[in-house]
This record gives sequence, structure tokens and C-alpha cells, in this order.
Amino acid sequence: MGTPEFDYDHIQTVDECRRSPDSSSETGYIKNRYSFCWSHVATYQVPIKCIGGICINAGVQFQFTEIGYGSNQSRNMRIYYTLDDIIVTDPALNGAKLKIDMVCESKLNAGDCKEDPDYPPTERTIAHWKNTNFSTEIFTSEAPPATDSNPDQLGYMEFWPKLTLTHSARKYKKA
Repeated sequence: MGTPEFDYDHIQTVDECRRSPDSSSETGYIKNRYSFCWSHVATYQVPIKCIGGICINAGVQFQFTEIGYGSNQSRNMRIYYTLDDIIVTDPALNGAKLKIDMVCESKLNAGDCKEDPDYPPTERTIAHWKNTNFSTEIFTSEAPPATDSNPDQLGYMEFWPKLTLTHSARKYKKA
């Protein structure tokens, strides 16, 4: 018989993440060295109509949750994220584009955060996000040399989402 499979005890669901009081903190919920998550309500005010310098704003709001998975088998860190409870105060905002780019910063070794080109940032309209409310980005960390202080060749990285909402305000012409 082979060795038993290592039990990573990953965060399995968005609900499991959101149940942790730490999930909305600055650092998020770090369950163990292979699993973390962060959940936050994002709110945007967007000018949807401007007349003579006075703009009428509408709002977009959603619950953004990211869950990160690492493993002993590879140097990959997968960041899976979802948008839940998406609300727009004006239907025009269903056409607004939301781009989500996970940013990764190396904390220890220069090669700790390499973005996988097959998993680029995701940009969709709000309407499309409502239909497909999740995406993934993957980062690879190069193995640093094994040292007395880091015999397991651990990589340390910090992640945060960069969310960009773009909406072209409609132009109104006088007849």
C-alpha cells in the first residue's frame, strides 16, 4: 500500500469561508498554510447620466469571496473567486464591465509570484457575471534554495483583488 493521501483540510465552500469571523478582516481567514480566504462586500457608485456637469449615480454591489488553495505536490497557488448577491440599482449597469485581477506580491523570495498566462484576469459585463459568477487565477512560485531557515522551501505571498468597473455614461442630445 502507498502512503495515505495528505489531508489538506481546504476551505471547501464560500459559506465555510464567510462563516469565519476572520474572513472579512484585512488578512482574511487563514485556515492553514495551504488554504485561505477573504470575503468583502464591494460597492460602487457609477454616474449613469450626466447633464451639464450634474450626474445621476447608480450603484453596483456584490459579495466578493476569494479562496486560495496550495499543495505539497506543486508550486501552484490557485485563487478561486465568486461574486454573490449582485445588485444593481439601475438596469443600465448590467452592461457595465467588471474586471477582476488578482494581484500577488512575493514576501520572501523573488520568484514566489509568477502569474499563469493561461489564467489571466477576467473581465465580464455585470449581466455575464450574474450568469457565471466565478473565475480562477493561478500563480506559481519557484522553489527557493533549501536553507536551514527554510528547509521546506516555502514560498510566501500576499494576494489581493484589483476590481475595475467601467461604464460609459450615456450621452443625451437635445432634439
